[in-house]
Amino acid sequence: MIQDQKGVKRDKLAIMLKILNIAKTTIKKTHILYKANINFYQLTKYLSLLTSVGMIEEVESPFKGYRITEKGLQFMHMFEPKADGIEYQEEPAYQLVQLR
Repeated sequence: MIQDQKGVKRDKLAIMLKILNIAKTTIKKTHILYKANINFYQLTKYLSLLTSVGMIEEVESPFKGYRITEKGLQFMHMFEPKADGIEYQEEPAYQLVQLR
């Protein structure tokens, strides 16, 4: 999990949904990096994953960048509440188990 600016950790799904949401219009790699609040290594890893499964595509015009595909849109709609910015916070395991 990756910690965001508010100190809340995001899971891989939340990061992928954020990248897909950002790429609704053609966008440069560095802009994805800043808007998703991830480092270059993470960006490279997630873009590689999303392009390999066909959820995002690399485009050359109007500039070199990335854009979401129809498959990516369908994936986003499956998780729509989370894609719209509703974050959830997982409870630590010790809070789930009540000791008596």
